[in-house]
Amino acid sequence: MIQILKRLNYKPGNYNLKLLFYVALVNIVGLMIVRSATMNVETDMGLTIFQKQLIGVIGGVVIMGIVSLIDYHQLIKLGPIWYVLSLAVLSYLKFIYPRDINGAKRWIVIKGLGTVQPSEFTKIVLILVFAGLMARFQKRISDIRILLLIALLALPQLVLILVEPDLSTTMSCAFAVVVMIFVAGISYKWVIGVMASIVPLAIMFLYMVYQPEQILLKKLLAPHQVNRINGFFFPEEYSAYVYQQMNSVMAIASGKLQGKGLYNASFDSVKNGNFLVEEQCDFIWAVVGEELGFVGSCGIILLIGLLIFQCLRIARYASDLEGRLIAVGVCGIFMFQTFVNIGVATLVLPNTGIPLPFISAGISSLLSSFIGIGLLLNVSLQRGDGDISRMEGNTGLIHSPDRGTKRKLFPFTD
Repeated sequence: MIQILKRLNYKPGNYNLKLLFYVALVNIVGLMIVRSATMNVETDMGLTIFQKQLIGVIGGVVIMGIVSLIDYHQLIKLGPIWYVLSLAVLSYLKFIYPRDINGAKRWIVIKGLGTVQPSEFTKIVLILVFAGLMARFQKRISDIRILLLIALLALPQLVLILVEPDLSTTMSCAFAVVVMIFVAGISYKWVIGVMASIVPLAIMFLYMVYQPEQILLKKLLAPHQVNRINGFFFPEEYSAYVYQQMNSVMAIASGKLQGKGLYNASFDSVKNGNFLVEEQCDFIWAVVGEELGFVGSCGIILLIGLLIFQCLRIARYASDLEGRLIAVGVCGIFMFQTFVNIGVATLVLPNTGIPLPFISAGISSLLSSFIGIGLLLNVSLQRGDGDISRMEGNTGLIHSPDRGTKRKLFPFTD
């Protein structure tokens, strides 16, 4: 491995072993929880979900290793190809592919391999495409024309994912792009403007929710989305649409401080009583809370937090803006998915399905996350000796286009 790194002119000492260690721990914990959540449930391939997840982890490690050795600059140069290919696959899935699963067209069934969810890989594609684009137009990132160009390029992918329907993945992709725009150095005037618009938008949303008959809300959202929002705001009246989340909260509360233990077969378990659907994926946190308790839940949050912290450090010491944008894009997706998954399971947010990175069962999500880690490792391999050689000096500062000053990013990672 060291010889390969030297041959590629990478510094072996820059291979981020801490990130690998945290990824390994999170995956080990994830495999244990998935096994407990499924308890020998078979898939259409004759394998248990745990066995399928284990194969995904092994395959993901291999893919991660390969991606970590491919210069991310070369991957960015191929961005237009990735973009067109992703757009073609999403279009095929929506308009040509004949099969839907559970009322949604998110997955393509591949014989012998199971299902593949293209939108999971679109997240990586968008990160690569916009890392190259934003780095190219960094000095003009606050220009309305550049922002419109970014929006126009992101819109086809986001719309195709949204109409699958898959609102959570759409929001995940959009969040990553917004974080990348901020890190690219957009003017604070835009940031303040967006923040200021959140309050009236929130008031308008609440008005639509509490409006008699909810006419405006029903015009903007799909029926199942309206029902989930009503279940969140009016749980007694729409109990059928918040049933899963209530059971999830009950499971987490029943775990108390130390939990009931993994693989428990007690009849008072929410998991064993089949009160949850897809507990191995969207509601995996209910299993965590019930079986590992408050202590175990905090431990997993800490572990994921350490992983995200390493992502931020890689962004902080990236050798150029492209690497920094890739790192914050991947980090943004991990942060968003973690917050939303736990938020839904604890009834802090309305119900929407999104996997918990490396913990939830799902091969597409797992492989996409490993590809993201591979990109992070490659960015780390090409960093300078504690400096930012291709940025503006070695201070970790980035030009702010509207002020002629510099903005310090991630000061807490020093």
